[in-house]
Amino acid sequence: MNLTYIKIAFILLLAAVLGSCQTATVSKTSVETPEVVPGVLDEATLTPQEEAFLQAFQLETEESWMPAARAYQDLAESSAQPDRSANYINSALMNYRAGRYHIIEPFFEELKQDDILPTDENYKAIILSGAYFGIGKIYQSLLALPDIDDISDYRFKALALNIRSKGVLAIGKPLESVRLRIQIDEYLKTVKEIEKNHDFIWDALNRISEPAIL
Repeated sequence: MNLTYIKIAFILLLAAVLGSCQTATVSKTSVETPEVVPGVLDEATLTPQEEAFLQAFQLETEESWMPAARAYQDLAESSAQPDRSANYINSALMNYRAGRYHIIEPFFEELKQDDILPTDENYKAIILSGAYFGIGKIYQSLLALPDIDDISDYRFKALALNIRSKGVLAIGKPLESVRLRIQIDEYLKTVKEIEKNHDFIWDALNRISEPAIL
């Protein structure tokens, strides 16, 4: 069979898989999204700490990454454990989202030894891995990633798969990158995230030679 036809068949099969993934993910999101009941989150019932967290989360939702990073860091500095650790992780993640890769390793190095709990060490490793990739340290990035099965939070599982997929693509393994990207779909929650992931898949797919598909 002509190799071009094989590649076309592979693309069509992949398109079918992606279509089913997108349908399943959107459906799951619509089921799991809780209904907002007016008055339930009355500000009068919130503690100052809870209100500050909601403000930080709102900034994150708006993709105001740097203000969100600052807000989470302020929260961490005024919180006891385990919230302190979680908020430092959130702050580092916001800096990563903002593309401030060069500050992430120093950020963690400046924290006290007990500021990040052992239960959050994998999340720290993932953010560091993304930062390494962002500054061009591809192999260090791949080595820093924890095992995917050891990651419990779906956001960080998706992020780890994202980083690994970019890393293996950068070292010339587009087919492995595509496979990882298909896995990511399971953990994405919005149409925007899904579409961005699919764009990456098609880009990686275009780099695959026919012999690699066979």
